[in-house]
Order: sequence, then C-alpha cells, then structure tokens
Amino acid sequence: MAVKDIPAHDILCAGFPCQPFSIAGVSKKLSLGKAHGFDDKEQGNLFFSLAEIIEFHQPAAFVLENVKNLKSHDHGRTFQIIYNTLTDALGYADRTGHPLLLGMAGTLRGFVALQRGDPAAAEADARRVMTAVEPHNPLAPSQVGPRVLLAEARIRAGDAATAIGLLAPIASDTATPSLLFSRRHALASYASALLADGRVDAALSWVRRAREVESEDVRSGVVAAMVYARVLAAADRCAGATDAAEEAVLLAYSTEQVSERAAAEELRDTLALSAVEAASAETVAYASDVPG
Repeated sequence: MAVKDIPAHDILCAGFPCQPFSIAGVSKKLSLGKAHGFDDKEQGNLFFSLAEIIEFHQPAAFVLENVKNLKSHDHGRTFQIIYNTLTDALGYADRTGHPLLLGMAGTLRGFVALQRGDPAAAEADARRVMTAVEPHNPLAPSQVGPRVLLAEARIRAGDAATAIGLLAPIASDTATPSLLFSRRHALASYASALLADGRVDAALSWVRRAREVESEDVRSGVVAAMVYARVLAAADRCAGATDAAEEAVLLAYSTEQVSERAAAEELRDTLALSAVEAASAETVAYASDVPG
C-alpha cells in the first residue's frame, strides 16, 4: 500500500520488526551470515517506512515500540538514530505548533536523556517544552510531564528546593488530568523531592497518597513503590522498606515492559545488603560479659 493510500489519522501507534535488533534475533542472523539492524534490508529498515508515513500524514502524535536491546544494539548507534528521530519530531512539532506533540516529543526525549544519565539534556528538553506550550499554566495537562521531568533533573543536580516548587502545585491539584505521565508518578516524584530535602515525614505522607491514586500504567506503580521503599529506609523502617522494594520488583516483572526492572532490582538488593550490614554491626553480648 502506498503511503498516500493509508487513511488519515490523528495518532499513529506502530511497531517495527524486533528480530534485527533483539539479542536472540541478532545471534541467529549472525550464525546464518545475515545482516542485522538497519542493514537487514528485509526487516531492519521498516522503521524508515514508519518515518515516511509520519512525515506524509503528520499525525498529532505517534508511539513506536520495539525491544530492550534496541538501546544497546550496534554499540548504541541504532538507538542514536531513534533518538535523532525524536529530535526531528521536535522540529516537526514546531512546524505544526501542536501542543500535544510538543509535550510528547520533548518530554519523552527528556526522560530518555535522564535514563542515559544526562540530567542537563533532560532539563533543557523540559524547559523547552514548558516555554513553548501554551497557555503558560503550570497545571495545564501538557505541562505536568515536563514539570515532573524538570523536577527529577533538578533532584539529580542536588536542587530539591526547585523540584519541590515545581511539583507542589501539581501535587495539590487533584482534578486536572495530565498528559503522558500519571498523577501517581507526579506525586511520587514530589515525595522524592521532599525526601531529598530531608523532610521524611512529609515525604511519607505524600508517597502514601501516590500509592492510593488509581492508575492503569505499571511504570508509575513501580516508581511509587520504589520511592516508598526509600522513604521507609530513611525513616529507619527497614523491614517495610525491603517489602516495598520487593513489591516494586514484582510490579516491574508483571508485564513485558522492562524499563524499570533494573532500577527496582538494584534498590531491592541495596536495601537487603544494608539490612545485613546493619545486623552484623549490632553489638553481640557474650555470657562472659554479663555481670555475675
């Protein structure tokens, strides 16, 4: 079917073949002497067909799906192409002036940068979206995602006060919907900022509220459980912290979404190790030390 014959649409959701990029798929292709990645002319370059569809029809938003190994395939060069595509999407968003697309493209790219350990780039994307999206209302649905992104970038920069200022209006407002990121995620981020500022009791109160918010997405549930575990650990409630971290791991493995699994497992293992070290550091009383 020609691109022009595809019906017009507002949102495009698509996936391109994973075999050229997955660990198992690449291994099989190499054993057969076949090309993989974008060099696979049969399956690997279908991503560019999607890009052509997006360019022609210019939907308000698009979501593309693939496997975890896409991030590390070909030493990260494949993922860089995808990352650059999101950058191109920002230019596309500028041309259309569509606030939904501006918010989605910029916020998604920013969270990718945050996961790659580049909070400065994440902050730049967040500020760009917040400046461009109108109206300039901090509680507007299209502003929730970038504000959470900017707040998390500031937390990583050691600036908890700014993060709290960004998230407090969102946390206090329970009626306005959000775009891309659930309010549960926003409340968990607010609790994380409070914890970073040393306000453990307030953090505990807000993360409990986050866990009470109904939401269908798994990611925000994992994030809320992880923040809850950290807050409980800061409150010296080690058993509860360990349980919350284990809950985060179970949630992370409850679907095929893998983005939060490594972080949840690392937190669980760290808290478990801390509990062992604390137990081993306790003073042992021997019978010979007891008077009489």
